[in-house]
Amino acid sequence: MNIQFLPAKLLVVFADCGCGMAVVDASKEGGARGGTRLHGRCLAEDGCSCGSCPDCVDQDIILILTQDETENVITAIVEGTLKNPRCRAGAAIVLDVPKTLLRANQTASHEPLLHTIEGKDMKSGYTMICSIINYGQAEELMAVARQAGARGGTILGARGTGTEEDVKFFGISLTPEKEFLVIISENAATDGILEALSSQPVFSEPGGGIVFTTSIERYISLNA
Repeated sequence: MNIQFLPAKLLVVFADCGCGMAVVDASKEGGARGGTRLHGRCLAEDGCSCGSCPDCVDQDIILILTQDETENVITAIVEGTLKNPRCRAGAAIVLDVPKTLLRANQTASHEPLLHTIEGKDMKSGYTMICSIINYGQAEELMAVARQAGARGGTILGARGTGTEEDVKFFGISLTPEKEFLVIISENAATDGILEALSSQPVFSEPGGGIVFTTSIERYISLNA
């Protein structure tokens, strides 16, 4: 099997729940081959996170892996979301992917990635802060992060991987439920948010959780 690893870009789009397929369809107009839709819950900037009022918004998070068509895909998504009043996408970010696996029958571009993804766009002014914690702790962490300057975040449901220490129920390993908290932060506020998060007891407990950051190459507002 002929397998090769090539650089790519990961486009992450945050949209209202139910708009994921519309975003993927729009991205195909720009040359994308498809995307993956995740379901999350947006924690509103005003601090509400009860899950039952209009300020608590279910979200679609769409992952689209691109190569040299990145700029065309972004343009297509922007145009597509602006033309569709029933589907609102708030923002998109571009992350660098040093290696992506391509099969022999997939089209692989050997041309340099678009110049608009290089240079000054490499410094978007934003950082993605990710926390993986036990179920039920993300909202409390978001409140702490907001006091340190974060504007909002998105919670994704997750599960831990099976280990020998997992509780067994009738011989079946029960893996712990997790939450994945994503915060898009302005660089100026990132250190303060990290310091506030690191002071929380959950991160001093074995298996309590982890925090990591990744640089955002581009931040694109999709609001009209």
